Amino acid sequence: LYFGLLVGLLLYNLLLFLSVRDHAYLIYVIFVACIGVSQAASSGLGAQFLWPHATWWNHNSINLAYSASGVFGVQFARSFLASRLRMPLLDRWMATLVGLWGVSILVALFLPYRVAGLTVTGLALVGVVTVVAAGAISIHRSHPGAQYFGLAWAALLMGVITLALHNNGFLPSNAFTGNALLIGSAFEMVLLSFA
Repeated sequence: LYFGLLVGLLLYNLLLFLSVRDHAYLIYVIFVACIGVSQAASSGLGAQFLWPHATWWNHNSINLAYSASGVFGVQFARSFLASRLRMPLLDRWMATLVGLWGVSILVALFLPYRVAGLTVTGLALVGVVTVVAAGAISIHRSHPGAQYFGLAWAALLMGVITLALHNNGFLPSNAFTGNALLIGSAFEMVLLSFA
């Protein structure tokens, strides 16, 4: 269901990009594709069905795909919220985050898995909090679509927090807590498409 939803949103927004030529749609499509690859890698479904014999890719795909998701997720936020014009100070920080996510791609390629994983985890928390803050500022300033945008990133943040609490033993293991990131990112993708 999750991957079907992502493919549907990806194709729908790709068609929108081809018809209206708004680059925000293309950035969103790439972001959705990266999220799909990262979830396929982290769930093990990618290794099982898509790249069963690609040992190097299987080992590195999680951190690489999450890093690419970070690049395009923050870049989509900058584009959608027109942060360069509407909040230039925060936009500079967001541009720095895009650069840091780019560096994390290199970290995932050349440094040990543990270092890459810690880099991705730290940037994910900072990146999602930053984008949620940008969404809140945009909602306060009545930016069109900002309410959906803010809800979308808040859903992802809740998924990240819930999964982190689950993985560290603070929440019990059940279908919701074990799949919190999938649930949060599914809501995020749908709400961003509405936005």
